[in-house]
Amino acid sequence: MDTVIPVRDGVRRYLFACLDVRSRFGPGGGHAGDVLRWARDFADLAFNRFPGPVDRVLSDSGSECEARGSPTC
Repeated sequence: MDTVIPVRDGVRRYLFACLDVRSRFGPGGGHAGDVLRWARDFADLAFNRFPGPVDRVLSDSGSECEARGSPTC
């Protein structure tokens, strides 16, 4: 799971993506609001659509992980 945070016209947009390395299924999505809330919502949505159970999540612990309680870190 990883995030890209482009800034355009002074607005930060958070683009999330994740990949199941076994099936190569990879949902993605974006949001311009509260990053912690969107991270939780995206994780719930993505993990419920994976073809199997999610046992582990790998992240590079980037800036989206600065908020305490982020599910992606």
